[in-house]
Amino acid sequence: MSQALLIYGKQFKIVLYLLLFMLFAGIFAAFWLTNSDPPEEDVNPTISLEIIQNKLSAAAEFNDYLLMIDERGPGYMLRFNGQMRDGHLYGKLESYELEIYSDQEQVFVRGSETSEEWMEVEKAELDGLTFLVKNPFSLLSELLSDKQVKVLGGPMRMVEDIACQTYFLEIPPPELRLLTNFEEDAIFERLQLYLWFAEDNLFMHRMALLFSFTVKEEKIQIYRIYNLRPGVKEMPQDLPNLAAESRQTISHSW
Repeated sequence: MSQALLIYGKQFKIVLYLLLFMLFAGIFAAFWLTNSDPPEEDVNPTISLEIIQNKLSAAAEFNDYLLMIDERGPGYMLRFNGQMRDGHLYGKLESYELEIYSDQEQVFVRGSETSEEWMEVEKAELDGLTFLVKNPFSLLSELLSDKQVKVLGGPMRMVEDIACQTYFLEIPPPELRLLTNFEEDAIFERLQLYLWFAEDNLFMHRMALLFSFTVKEEKIQIYRIYNLRPGVKEMPQDLPNLAAESRQTISHSW
């Protein structure tokens, strides 16, 4: 299995986060300017956290949407391309023959690099993928539980010809394992969050995170962007039947 994917397995190596840091910081800067225009410039005065929470409640009513997740850090780059449908998340990790399926807290993978059959991520030693591939609204709910979140309103931005109101949030560092399975000696330094809401219907089109931490006196930054688009595709017919598995587990317990 290639080096980039192994950072999410149990054989996670610190050295990957120390390699090519400056190079990938430059790459992401170019990517960010091309795709998003971060709204920290020309921001408005601080606004109420309640405003964001109300917008998120409205956006979360959209149960079905396409979802692409990009993550970039020193020495690696990952992209997930999939969709959320009625609480079920399915897609593929690009550049790898790896499918991912999530139902609430249970996550499964399959592919030539793991197994041709669906396997729980823990058994495949890829449980770190649960931090990357997850419902963005569930993640936001946890991140915004801290009442010390600072919110700034940003300018209007266009996302695929759709006018979006932007917001910048400074969030007190949460537990590191909410976002990554990095080593225990890592110290979370800073978390910045950017949100894009459609002006007409409050659909959340984009969420971007920049989290910084220190490992053995080395400064590390990871960038993660969630791009959401209305609409869904057909789901595969052979997804794990969790209800059947649950019944089987109960019968075995008797």
